[in-house]
Amino acid sequence: MQACQSGLAGDEELEELFDSIDDDGGGTLDVPEVRRALKSFAEESDQLKAVVKAVRQKSADLTKLARELQSEWRVVVAREEAEEVAEREREAREAEAKAAAAAELKAARVAALAEKKAAEAAEKAAFDAKIKARRQATKELADEALTLMA
Repeated sequence: MQACQSGLAGDEELEELFDSIDDDGGGTLDVPEVRRALKSFAEESDQLKAVVKAVRQKSADLTKLARELQSEWRVVVAREEAEEVAEREREAREAEAKAAAAAELKAARVAALAEKKAAEAAEKAAFDAKIKARRQATKELADEALTLMA
């Protein structure tokens, strides 16, 4: 027995429904035919109620699952964001460490160059002093020789 799905039945649908209920084809409905039709409608209604109940339960289950998955997703997103922040901080620390190491290396090179220049200047001063002392000694010898010759 099929109930009308559209709400209001047309004449043709009503004829079909009547014919399906009129078991003896007599053109009228007697009490047993109406009783069987009502019993069939009640069974069909019970079946539809069970289907509606199952659909509602499934909908509730899916809603609960969706909420759980959203919650898990939020946790995953928060964890990923925290990991990204930690990674950026680590990269910033590494960049700072590289910059500090480069500055230390440059300072060491500048210090080494200054030390080298100071050593070269000291060596040149010592060499110039040695040359001056030799010239002075040579001059004194030459002066002494001139005094002896005169």
